[in-house]
Amino acid sequence: MVYESESCRNITSAEDRGRASSVVVEHLRAAIVQAMKSSETAELVALICDNNGLTVEEFLQAPHEFTEMELFLLATPQLPQLRLFPYLTVVKVMHVGLESMEPFSPLHHIEELWLCDNNITVIEGVRQMRSLKYLYLQGNLIESMDGIPSLPNLERLWLCRNRLQNIRKLDLLPQLRSLWVASNRITSLEGAFDSSMTALEELNLSNNQIYFFGQIKNLSVLKSLRVLWLSDPMYGDAPIYHLSNYTTFSLQHLPHLEQLDGVSITMEQRSLTVSVYAKKSIYYSMRGAILNGNVALMYKFAQQEAEKKRNFARDAIRRLDIQLMKLGEYGRDGQYVSRVVTAEEEAHRQTLKRARETREVELEGIERQLLEAWSRTTFETESLHERLLLELNSCGSIRLEEGSEADSWYVNAGELLTSRFDADLYEGMGVTGVKVNRVFRITCQGLRERFDNRIRELDVDLADTRNRRALIRLFSAIPRHAKDQRSFLYEVMTNGFPGLYAEDEGVPLTNSLFYADQERLLSLKRNRNIFGLTSQPDQLSAQLLVSRLFLGKCVAEMGGGRDTSLEEGGDKAVEQPFMTGRRKVTRRHYGDGVFSVYRASEHNPAVKVWHVFDKCLLLPEYVIDFTYTTKAHLTISPPLSMYDKRESLQALLDKVMPMGAQDAINDARTAGYPLLHFLHWLDSNAFHVYSSGETEKAISRAKELYQPKHGLMLINGPLTNELVDSYISNYGTLSDSMLTYCDISEKQIHCIPESLTTSAWGALKTLLLHHNKITTVAWEALANAAPTLETLDLGNNEIARIDLGAASFPGLKKLCLSFNSCSAMDDLRQLPAKMPELCCLHIDHNPWMMNKVVEPFCVSIMPELQQLNGIAISRHARLSYLRKRTLMLNQSTLQYIVSEEQKLRAESATEAFPNSGCGNVLDDSSSSNNNNSDVFRSRYFEQVIANMADRVNQDRPFAPTAGKELSGPPLRSVRAFSFHSSLSSDIKWVTLLPQLRHLSLTSHLIEDISPLAQLRHLRTLNLNDNLVNSTKPLEGMRLISLDLSRNCLYEVDGIASLCDLRFLSIRQNFITSVTELQNCLSLEELYLADNNVPDVRELCLLQSLPKLVSMDAAGNLCAERENAEKLTEYRDCLLYNMPKLKVLDGLPVAEADQQRARDVFAGRVSADLLIERVGPVEMWGTAQEVDLSHCGLRELTLLDPFSCLRVLHLHHNNLERIDGLSSLTSIVALDLSHNRLGHCAVGRVLRNLPNIHSLSLEGNHITDVSALSLALPRLQFLNLKGNEISSIETGLQDLPALRELLLDNNKLRALGPDCFANNHQLTDVSADENYIRTIDGLQSLPRLSILSLGSNRLGDIRAIAQVLRHSGCLAAATFIGNAVARKPPYRVHMIAALPTLTTLDHREITDDERERAELMRNAEIGTPHNVVLDTTFPAEAVGGARASAPVGTLRSIVLHSHRFPAPATPRLQLPVCKNPRGEQHGREGVGKGFAPRLHGAR
Repeated sequence: MVYESESCRNITSAEDRGRASSVVVEHLRAAIVQAMKSSETAELVALICDNNGLTVEEFLQAPHEFTEMELFLLATPQLPQLRLFPYLTVVKVMHVGLESMEPFSPLHHIEELWLCDNNITVIEGVRQMRSLKYLYLQGNLIESMDGIPSLPNLERLWLCRNRLQNIRKLDLLPQLRSLWVASNRITSLEGAFDSSMTALEELNLSNNQIYFFGQIKNLSVLKSLRVLWLSDPMYGDAPIYHLSNYTTFSLQHLPHLEQLDGVSITMEQRSLTVSVYAKKSIYYSMRGAILNGNVALMYKFAQQEAEKKRNFARDAIRRLDIQLMKLGEYGRDGQYVSRVVTAEEEAHRQTLKRARETREVELEGIERQLLEAWSRTTFETESLHERLLLELNSCGSIRLEEGSEADSWYVNAGELLTSRFDADLYEGMGVTGVKVNRVFRITCQGLRERFDNRIRELDVDLADTRNRRALIRLFSAIPRHAKDQRSFLYEVMTNGFPGLYAEDEGVPLTNSLFYADQERLLSLKRNRNIFGLTSQPDQLSAQLLVSRLFLGKCVAEMGGGRDTSLEEGGDKAVEQPFMTGRRKVTRRHYGDGVFSVYRASEHNPAVKVWHVFDKCLLLPEYVIDFTYTTKAHLTISPPLSMYDKRESLQALLDKVMPMGAQDAINDARTAGYPLLHFLHWLDSNAFHVYSSGETEKAISRAKELYQPKHGLMLINGPLTNELVDSYISNYGTLSDSMLTYCDISEKQIHCIPESLTTSAWGALKTLLLHHNKITTVAWEALANAAPTLETLDLGNNEIARIDLGAASFPGLKKLCLSFNSCSAMDDLRQLPAKMPELCCLHIDHNPWMMNKVVEPFCVSIMPELQQLNGIAISRHARLSYLRKRTLMLNQSTLQYIVSEEQKLRAESATEAFPNSGCGNVLDDSSSSNNNNSDVFRSRYFEQVIANMADRVNQDRPFAPTAGKELSGPPLRSVRAFSFHSSLSSDIKWVTLLPQLRHLSLTSHLIEDISPLAQLRHLRTLNLNDNLVNSTKPLEGMRLISLDLSRNCLYEVDGIASLCDLRFLSIRQNFITSVTELQNCLSLEELYLADNNVPDVRELCLLQSLPKLVSMDAAGNLCAERENAEKLTEYRDCLLYNMPKLKVLDGLPVAEADQQRARDVFAGRVSADLLIERVGPVEMWGTAQEVDLSHCGLRELTLLDPFSCLRVLHLHHNNLERIDGLSSLTSIVALDLSHNRLGHCAVGRVLRNLPNIHSLSLEGNHITDVSALSLALPRLQFLNLKGNEISSIETGLQDLPALRELLLDNNKLRALGPDCFANNHQLTDVSADENYIRTIDGLQSLPRLSILSLGSNRLGDIRAIAQVLRHSGCLAAATFIGNAVARKPPYRVHMIAALPTLTTLDHREITDDERERAELMRNAEIGTPHNVVLDTTFPAEAVGGARASAPVGTLRSIVLHSHRFPAPATPRLQLPVCKNPRGEQHGREGVGKGFAPRLHGAR
């Protein structure tokens, strides 16, 4: 751009000037003259007139016509004289040292104002310039845009080379089209633009302090923006210009941009950008999906291992309960039955109860540790999802990567930590050492650019030793709470420290590990014993941030500081952290020249705390996760010691994840380390050893004390009335009261029959039937016989199903079904209605325990349940957690959740880090279908629901305060909702949110999803970890992302209609077929690992999905992880059949992988191919027709079972040999077209096929027919079209039965006299599109009926007639395209020469043509040589010709077909394989295309 005046003027302004009255002009002239009495004014007016080519006199004559003024290179800080030029429209005052714009306020007609390179500090004086269109203020000292008034016509505003720190007030400029603010100090664009700025087309931000990609997203609201400058040769580059993928990021987020940094954007660039970004998005989404799957596998494995330990404990509790019941024959209510318990037995009963309590404590510990591990893993997984989303949205410029011992930076960080551990400082706390668990490296190109730019601005020579000494690494603490950690690390990664501290406040850092972690350590002081710290293992672990910084000018802190606790009347003994216990250190006390201040420790002057003011000189580098070792470790294993045993950690990972890409393994290790720690703890749990010993000792002693009152009575059959009576007569007492306790355990009872009608159990309270062989229970009969039953023990039997029917147990409180064969979880649904008082239930050691939700399911359907599987629900950590989070979602509750979520989101945006300048890189994820986006959407919902769960009463659902007015958006306008983990199963409440776009309901007990059908606007749906068993309600929805992992799906019928679906995860279900997914043509990512798909061919059907690039199917029956060989074959098969895949099972597909797949599967007949093309193996022996065309075959194998095969299609393959056909002795028709058999002696193999009648060798690059070695006595059809044959003198002599021969599109030059010497049965010859000049070989074909020689080089009619004169059967001939056919009398001559023809050149010969030919023929016989006949003259015009006898007789003969006998045998009609040649007129029933196939078995 250059400085130039606009030639056009505002018409209205011109008219106003033209209408200026003489009075006004005279008044103005008088004012000017009066003002010029001042010498200063007169001099300036004269100077202005001179600079603009006028004299003062000319100016005074017409002052109202002076409209343009230019004033350059002067020293005039003020220009009050401008009031003398009220009609100015264009003003250029540059390089004059102007300090104020106020003198321009009287100029109301200004349209163009140039005030460049002056000393202006404030924008002012333009409020009345309603016509102003162009305002140029480059090169001034302006620090703010606050002075800009409403200028409705302003189109161009240039503020380059000023001191602006932000962009404001643009909403007052509705017509602004061009904004240039290059070379300022702008660091953030947040809030600078909004969607109302519809006119802005050009924006120049070059050479500003913009370091982060997040700022570019603020420009996406400018839909009319077409030109953007972030790098301008005139001004310089913004730092963001030097970041990797800068162009890609800009074009992706500014789709309407036409020019970037002076370079026009082509369609190819934009399409490439979209493609690259789409691939990156799919890659990160894949990593997120694989991460979810791997973490789910780790959790499943942890649950299985925990279940083994739980089963040991439950089994022990079961055995202890039995011993307690036997030891005195009493129920759990403590009432003794039948006999007096001795003191020794009573004492041991207490021992058994203590052992049982120990086992309950063990169960409680396992549940608590597993829940804590899962909660922490969930948090780490969500954090990793956010980091992946951050990495994607920053185009890889911001990353947090975990290191390993093989990385030098990992080793260096560890050495730095251990070198700064001061044992003296920790001595009083019992800490003996520190060890590094993990190290993460922070990579942020924007922060690095900012750091380097600041170093360059300070002109620091790092080659100087003193400067290098000032470049150090220091520690800073990371918040203790997980939520705060996430926010802190996000801010540090994206913007460093400016957003965490006030502008003039110093950032505290230290070179001491103790002082960096002191505040957290002080909070642990109460957890002490004689060994020192004995906190929970996780409390002995912490994280700290390592930053690199340049100290610059560093001075000692002024003053000693004050102890704030003393001033506030606090306890003098309260110890204050060395880093944070003093007052805040601010820059105003030290001046701008000081970069940092320090304070030394009293015990060691080398240990210091620095407060760094210049936050641009701070570069975060590492996050170190470490653990203290304490004196307590002399007796117990140190917490998190698994990190000291990398081999154990790797072994655990290999056990859980036997395969996977390195990225996936690293992600799983990063997110799943709490679960790995839990597994490590589970294996080394000393408490289990102790409790096992206690249990065995107690049970052993109980067996010694237990003296059964009754002898052994084996029933070995059903429980009958007689057996009950016998039991009562022998062991019961009915004299005083009715029987309340009955123990018939260990009697080999087989069943409880319907015939059980005993009346002896009328008052029975306790019935023990454990350790029998009961398979069936007549529940109704049992309920009628024992109506007052309170305790029923059916454990240790063989019961498979529970069908209560009409039975009812109104008083039953305790039911034991442990150690049976129950597998149907739905059977438990009967219990709440049939046993309303049930409060204690044992269902462990049944197949249904394999279902991960069976315990939560029981608690969900039986809310009054108090004890489950041997442990109180209140002591079961996970069940208590889920029960507490189970909320009654109605309109008021939803309104509360939505309102609080909106409030938290707003607070987070405005209060969390008010000084941040990087923008929220994740904020656009709400509209993304990326798999990682759900985590960001659910963050604030989870906080609200967690707060509600903390306040809710276990027995009463949460309800908002009555009468309290809830603020927030109406439910109908809510676009996103998320709820994680509860016992809820009903989702009818979703209909209250009809405008939902994004819904996440993970880890519930949802089965019925039919209410979702009403959410017609829903775009992303996450139902991970539920009980969904049908997807039919999803039919017709417009979902683009769907996650149904870890449910109970057996089929995917409802998903087939989701035509917009791009992301689908159905991991860990029971799906056996995915055929219906072929209709999801928009699908890009498919994750179906760990299902029951039995055959890889089922997955190969998905090759029809054109956009599918990422798939994970590992863990299915066809891809078992433990079978490496099968897994490799599955992978090769998928890659061969689905070449568009870029990622398979989390592993990127390299060219070498695809090549290996081609080598393994291409060109080979496989059993899978035959099953796909023919059918099951059982059908192979009866199949009569097989199509193996277009299979890329290079070798023929596995064809021996096809003993009845008659027709075989092998066209369009890559065959060079056909050895595999020798066993197909029944074959009749063989199509080998379009292969590579030009040098193969196919006849040698085909000699073994005695029944072959039809053979097609079209398009095989054959040059010599004799090289084929064809000796097939029964061959009747031979197709040699599309080859390179130049001669057929030999090669056909051993085909005596040949009837039809196709030689089209070859290089034949002649049909030699002996080429058909032995082919006397030949009736059809086609040799179109060759170079044939002679056809002498056709003389030996007496049965020739069809001849096609089109597009050759035949030129002599007489020679053709001479050769074909003995072909008495010739009915159709084609010579079109030859030279002979271009001669006018050709058709008549040919008809006359070949009287048997009925069709010539695909046209039927008419009677008129034949008569004309006859006339010409007879005339030629009797006409002198000097007479020329006109063959076009009508025969009817020759009066005597039709009356003469010879002609009439000839005509009569022609009309009788018996004069020309047909061939002795009819044309062969075979179901042969031939290649189409187009329509052949006049050859009805004699086609040379594909004949209809045989209807044989496939």
